[in-house]
Amino acid sequence: MPDERILIADDEADVLDMCTRALSMEGYQICGVRSGFDAIEKVREEAFDLLLTDIKMPGMTGLQAYRVIKQHAPDMVGVAITGYGAVETVIEALKLGMDDFLLKPFSLDELSDAVSKALAKKRLERENARLKALIPLLQLSQAFMTVTDLDALLQQVMQVAVQETASDLSVLMLKNQASQDLEVRAAVGSDGAELSSSEYDLSGSIVKRTIESGEAVIWQAEASQGPFVALEAVNALISTAVALPLVMKGEIIGILGLGKGRQGAAFARSDVELLSVLSSQGATAIQNARLFTRTRSAYEKLAALEHLKSEFISIAAHELRTPVSIITTYVGLLQGKSQAEERDYLDQIARAVDRLTRLMNDMTNLKLLEAG
Repeated sequence: MPDERILIADDEADVLDMCTRALSMEGYQICGVRSGFDAIEKVREEAFDLLLTDIKMPGMTGLQAYRVIKQHAPDMVGVAITGYGAVETVIEALKLGMDDFLLKPFSLDELSDAVSKALAKKRLERENARLKALIPLLQLSQAFMTVTDLDALLQQVMQVAVQETASDLSVLMLKNQASQDLEVRAAVGSDGAELSSSEYDLSGSIVKRTIESGEAVIWQAEASQGPFVALEAVNALISTAVALPLVMKGEIIGILGLGKGRQGAAFARSDVELLSVLSSQGATAIQNARLFTRTRSAYEKLAALEHLKSEFISIAAHELRTPVSIITTYVGLLQGKSQAEERDYLDQIARAVDRLTRLMNDMTNLKLLEAG
């Protein structure tokens, strides 16, 4: 497929130039180096899809270089060039994961076929990994819809991230909605056990790079990138790590960080793709959980107000009935002993008391109606 990047390592200038020209004409992006050491440095600086390397080179063989490269770029496929068809060499190359061999002298067609087959195999493996990753993500997406407790949700996100990428550490930072500062909300180890959040703050440089790039940031212990975790005692236990932003409606609401302590256990491209989807789903679920919490809090406050209103109506109606009853009684007594003009006044008072009694009854009935 055009635009795929190929790194060619060969100490023979003529072979290097021929392979570069031939593969460039087929649309590949080519970078050529003259030694295994240079190949390793290039891979640390840039991303490549395939290494085409001569096996016999001074200082470091192509297979030795490929072994180191696979620690940094586990998805990178390889094609070996050799002038010797020794069985031992073939076995060693296969153990390292070399996908094909070119025996000198080789034709341009043989070169093209070997490269295209190796890259096709890589694309197929990547697609298989992507499809395999969709299964837990689908299950997780369904689970997200039912989890409304934020802390439980964060634990679920991190445990899936650790499990699917074979990580030793997962840290999740969220933006404090009041101060807008990023704070560690949870951390888990490889066994899913919760860790002390206060010890796992991501370093300021990693947080800054993740926010500025808005995408996954890969970290290597020996790459002079500064620390990944702020606490040096924890950072010393990590050999490779990745940090991804949690983005919701264009705003970064948090950062998910994962680390591995085992030497050579790099994050594959498929791992980063899976974590990117997980981060996106997690950000949506986190916002939904926060919205649910705010809605529930508002509902509880409203329910409390409704209860107070109901209590007030009950107390008011009760407290009014006693004086109203007294007034009604005395009005009745006075009506039998009063003159015509006085009786007219008392009748007006009786009608007013009757209206007040009906109002109290209506208040009580409204309370009963609201209570169901």
